[in-house]
Amino acid sequence: GKNFIVNNLLKVTAATAKLTVPETSDNENPYVVTAKKGIQIAEGGQAIFKNNANLMQEKDAVNTGNITMERKATVPFVQYNYWSSPVKDQPLYSLYPGIPDNKVMVYNSANDRFTILPTTSNPKSVFAKGYSIKGSSNSDYAPALTAIFVGEPHNETTAGTNSILLSTAGSNYNLIGNPYPSNLNLLKLYADNTSMFYNETTGSDIETPTAYFWDNTSNTDLTQQGSGYVNMNYALLNLATGLGTP
Repeated sequence: GKNFIVNNLLKVTAATAKLTVPETSDNENPYVVTAKKGIQIAEGGQAIFKNNANLMQEKDAVNTGNITMERKATVPFVQYNYWSSPVKDQPLYSLYPGIPDNKVMVYNSANDRFTILPTTSNPKSVFAKGYSIKGSSNSDYAPALTAIFVGEPHNETTAGTNSILLSTAGSNYNLIGNPYPSNLNLLKLYADNTSMFYNETTGSDIETPTAYFWDNTSNTDLTQQGSGYVNMNYALLNLATGLGTP
């Protein structure tokens, strides 16, 4: 079934065991595995969450071993997509085959430009941080590609020790992402945390908090423009009203 619930620990014990949670299309409800107290993967065992599959947990869950989480996207070679990792310490240049050297970047809030993470530094993901990564140079994987995250899954316990550090430089823009191996309800996230949406400059609540979603397929600007960027290739969602703008 699509809702598989384990009230205690979900264990993949044998070295040759494999748990596969199936893929679903974007317009149907996904498969959800709820491992309330954690998921334990023995060495050599596998827990594979196919595209759109979810792993749900309670906040005191304790995970050991690595899961594999697959996420599909359309990323032309000349374009970049924004990614964040649902697992700890994901090697960013190993996310999918054919990522060109020096084409993983982080957002610089001070000047609204992206800074290269060199290939030679073997960068790994940080909790909730967003990364801009170029499409694959390998025609076998582009433009339709599957990003494969392998590692110990994040949960709320992880969040307690790894806060999301936001920059207040420049215009206060930050590139962050969902750090969990499950979907997020952004409207509920906002509704449950309205006191945290506060503008230090004006001393008041942010009246129209907006989430921006990058469209990497129809964008035609291939150079960085920093704060001068005017061609709005973002879909917008007003978190207070739930209204969106394509």
